[in-house]
Amino acid sequence: MGVVASFALFSRKSDAIDIYINNKKIASNVSAEMKDGIVFVPISVVAENIGVSVTWDEKTETYSLNDGDFIMILKKGDNMVKIYNEETEIDSFEISPDPYFKNGTIMIPENAIFPLFGKEFALDEDNKAIYIVDKYSEMSAGAYGGDVSEEDKKLIMDNMRYIPRINDMFKDYEKNTVIFSQNSGFEIRQIARLNERVPGDYVSFSVEDDRSMDGFFSIFYIEKNTKKVYYSNGGTHIFSLPDLKVITTADAFNGVQMIDNGTVFEDEVDCTEVLRSFMIQKGKVQKDEYLFVKVYTTGDDPIMSLYRGKPTKSNEHVEDFIIRGRDIIMKSTGEKLYCDDAFSNRPEKQITEKNAGEELIKILKELKKEPKGDYTITDVKYVAYAEEIDKREGYTMSIFSSEQEQPTLYFISVTGNIAMQYDDRIGYYYIYGEYTPFG
Repeated sequence: MGVVASFALFSRKSDAIDIYINNKKIASNVSAEMKDGIVFVPISVVAENIGVSVTWDEKTETYSLNDGDFIMILKKGDNMVKIYNEETEIDSFEISPDPYFKNGTIMIPENAIFPLFGKEFALDEDNKAIYIVDKYSEMSAGAYGGDVSEEDKKLIMDNMRYIPRINDMFKDYEKNTVIFSQNSGFEIRQIARLNERVPGDYVSFSVEDDRSMDGFFSIFYIEKNTKKVYYSNGGTHIFSLPDLKVITTADAFNGVQMIDNGTVFEDEVDCTEVLRSFMIQKGKVQKDEYLFVKVYTTGDDPIMSLYRGKPTKSNEHVEDFIIRGRDIIMKSTGEKLYCDDAFSNRPEKQITEKNAGEELIKILKELKKEPKGDYTITDVKYVAYAEEIDKREGYTMSIFSSEQEQPTLYFISVTGNIAMQYDDRIGYYYIYGEYTPFG
């Protein structure tokens, strides 16, 4: 059997995506586009068409957005947005996935539209257009939108009180919260990461404080059978509620070596929130304490130092953490507080065309995702090194179930410790062994 070095598993279209703002199609020489299942939009096009003043400083390669109340600064090659009231920096937040520069403008991911502009968005069924509107209700969902049940609303609102960032900064959030069901490419990948660690049947919700830049944005996940609630603050970290335990950390958490030495992250920015969680479990900090992190990148492994209070010349030190790949280690004891070993170092098997289907079903049963009803496995094919399967090697197949109209497409690696599922919007995505090393 020959190795297929490069091929297209499916001819997914990469056409430009039209932008509609308040139901008006926007003419622009820079269109929205999909990248890794996430829609990116040109920041200047959106700003100019919603009445936000936008200026580009060629010398500093910086965009300034001014809505009359606040000024937001985003620099080319950076994913941190800084918010100013006149000349005083009052807040900042991280955009994830990272924005990028194209055709003279910065392309921002769909989930940055609300925190930057206070606008809701939705995609059409064919992913050919993105609709940006003042209120999600204009897209036929409304506050507590679409198909959000009363039970799920209550679960989310009840669990929000355990999140320090929301309770400390937004005292009256109950009066302003907007909830709607969400199932974009980002949530699909996130649910897969969550499900590998805590198998179940999940539904995702976007939860926002409907006050533009003064509000918050979070994604909640509810397991349908147990009604257990998990949340993400808009990044890719996932926490369980009410205990605030870390379930999985962001892909970029091991990228702190690229951060300038001495960088300070205040309060509930992603890395602080993760370290807060570990120290809550150790009894070293309280949920409502103000904390900040300082990053040191001069050694072989980045060090994150956690402190109490707002940054001053002298703050009480809590703990130092070594960041080694995706491992987070408490420096004082050497204890691994977080690692993916259980999911990235599974024993290898020898997978062939003959046993690929059987071994995939074993994985799906472990994930509680086995086919429902009677099923058949067809079209088992050897594939290798294609971009669509993240340059892995293994077998693709189709599984037909008596309870589904269309087959589901899967991939299993030749080592049997990696599995992917196909979605029309984002292609193949990991459901098992995402962080397994190559080779």
